[in-house]
Amino acid sequence: MINGESAGAGSVRTLLGSPKAIGKFRGSIAMSNLGGGVDLGLTGNYATTYSSYLTPAQSYARSEALFEEVGCNQTTLDARISCLRATPAQTIVNAATVARYVVQDGVYVNTEDLDVYNRNGSAANVNTIWGIVANDGASFSTYPKTPVASELAGIQAALGISQAEAQSIIDSGLFPLYNTGNITLDSFNVSQRVATDNQFRCIDQATVYAGVESGAFKTSYFYQMQRSAGGYDPNNLGGPPVEPGYPYGNPEKPYFKLHGSDMPWVFVSIADSETMWMTY
Repeated sequence: MINGESAGAGSVRTLLGSPKAIGKFRGSIAMSNLGGGVDLGLTGNYATTYSSYLTPAQSYARSEALFEEVGCNQTTLDARISCLRATPAQTIVNAATVARYVVQDGVYVNTEDLDVYNRNGSAANVNTIWGIVANDGASFSTYPKTPVASELAGIQAALGISQAEAQSIIDSGLFPLYNTGNITLDSFNVSQRVATDNQFRCIDQATVYAGVESGAFKTSYFYQMQRSAGGYDPNNLGGPPVEPGYPYGNPEKPYFKLHGSDMPWVFVSIADSETMWMTY
């Protein structure tokens, strides 16, 4: 069985459709697989790149920025590649441009995304589990650095979208505002729910649905983690509130369940495989 979280889940997704990998595993678990993002007036976002596979030409166009950033500005491509190979690994790791994209090489990857539309052998016919953490999107939304005066302004700032697109979220009624008296926090809460659907839930649930309907997968299950600890917290949102009797936070009180916060459940010591499956 193959298992991965976040970018690792993107790798699991890729292997499900890789001709070289199909037949070499019996099941998969993709935790918080990233994808989607082509909506709200955007042509894509950070999540899109993990479930959409680039052509070699598209990949080269993106690597131009990496060449420039590490100082490989030679006139020929061969010279630039030689320069990159001679560049210390830490320099490349520290670069703002990250070489992290799956490329359609025609051997290991031969489609622009995972094909689960038909049971035609383009996807591994195995048992699959897909899932998210309840507030995955909170880790990929921007908490406003200064207080906002309205829900509209808060959604714009958190998601980096236009006023019209932010208004469309409000008008839809799908993401109601929970009023705690802190409009900055409350509008961020709306935004992170949008981001969770936009970048995680929709692509994974659509994959499960398509795989079941087409018969591409033997079985497919979807989960949502409602209780978690830690996770990727660039906005310093914190975890469960610490209070008397709960030195590590009261999980019954509201808190954001962040991206990656399901990982302790995977690596916790388990007595047997039944316990592991109960975790999900």
